[in-house]
Amino acid sequence: MRHTARQIARKANQLLWKRGLRTAEKSAKLDVTRLEERATPDISGTIFRDNNFDGQFLTANDHGFFAGVTVTAFDSLGNTKAATTAVGGTYTIPTGGLTGPFRIEVTVPTNFAPGPIGKDNPSTVRYLSDPNATGVTFGVVNPNDYSGPAPDLFTSRFSYGDSQAKGTNGLAAVVSFPYTNNGLSVATYTGINGAKYTQQPVPTTLATVNQVGSVYGLVRQASSNTIYAGAFVRRHVGVGPDGPGAIYAVDGSGSKTVNLLVDLNDLADAKYAGMIPAGSTAADFFAGTDTRLGVAGYDYNADSKGLALTHRVGLGDVDLSDDGRTLFTINLNTRELIEIPVTATGALDTTRQFRRTPAPLTLVDEALNFNVNEDVRPFAISVKDGVVFVGSTYTAETSKVAADLTAYVYAFDSASGQFKGYDQTTNQFTATLAPIMTANLGYARLNGTVAGTTI
Repeated sequence: MRHTARQIARKANQLLWKRGLRTAEKSAKLDVTRLEERATPDISGTIFRDNNFDGQFLTANDHGFFAGVTVTAFDSLGNTKAATTAVGGTYTIPTGGLTGPFRIEVTVPTNFAPGPIGKDNPSTVRYLSDPNATGVTFGVVNPNDYSGPAPDLFTSRFSYGDSQAKGTNGLAAVVSFPYTNNGLSVATYTGINGAKYTQQPVPTTLATVNQVGSVYGLVRQASSNTIYAGAFVRRHVGVGPDGPGAIYAVDGSGSKTVNLLVDLNDLADAKYAGMIPAGSTAADFFAGTDTRLGVAGYDYNADSKGLALTHRVGLGDVDLSDDGRTLFTINLNTRELIEIPVTATGALDTTRQFRRTPAPLTLVDEALNFNVNEDVRPFAISVKDGVVFVGSTYTAETSKVAADLTAYVYAFDSASGQFKGYDQTTNQFTATLAPIMTANLGYARLNGTVAGTTI
């Protein structure tokens, strides 16, 4: 049976009466109306992403971190209480029942590190005496977001024709240049603001056309200063000596040293023994055949075969995992995400296996005219905060309706080897597969002019 507070008080007074302890009506008695409500103490603050690496939480440069990060308070007796951050990185830890002083620690997520010491991040561990402390901030960073103050940039260059033909094979195919370059080749240039710019150095050739041919996907492994370059099949340009399934390891220092890292069209070779996963064969990784190769005198100007090969044979983009030990590329022939293990020195890691994962091809979330999965073409890759993002295009080649042209981005969980849904507020994967973004590509393209003529 449940009793009200006043019934409990009456029973308590009756008990006192029976014991002869109750005096007069004016004597003190239990009065629940005077019980005081007290707020529960708590420590609160924000975990922020210190984008400009200065130890300060400035909303113009920085923003609150993901939801779901654990923050723990330890008291002087070894007791603990923890909380997880909400969207925007805010957290509140109830400290009722704990005995101060307190030690506050953040469980920094994988792929992140404590930010630099500064005004709003004085320490990676905080000691507090106040159980009601507010504004207790911690900065975190992803080390892969940063470089030195003057990094070198690198890019690929395409040269018309057969990569092994005389007259093209000595040209630069992969080059690097300082971040400060303005691209000008004159001794002194006056900018629109009146400032003087001096002549910039010529880009450094890292690999020549005869070494790598046509390459598109590029990524640098910092630990070895290796540039990985993936073969790219396109019109009017020939692939390198190892064909359309090749990924080359290029020395980033400018020595023009180039080695073949892997050839997806040659995985049956004994040097790849043990690297094919169970349930797969070497043929499953085949990146297709460039039918222009080996054709004597092939006309790369007309390039009658090139259009049918583009984005269907060879490799798409290339990127690296945050730890620099797994290389990702897209097999355009099989439309799969390929994972290639590498060592910290830039070589192929033969102690681990390759992995292939089909990219999502069924676009059930879009009311396209035909929704033909043959028209879905994965190509782009970007690795951010431990998540592999893969971009695909619905080309509408079947419907030929411009409004059907659509770009999609999906998230891949390399830990489980699956494409999954992804919650951008928490940086966590979800069970239901869905693109994290779509973009319609059917917008009108504006015409330009050349010598006054509209094209």
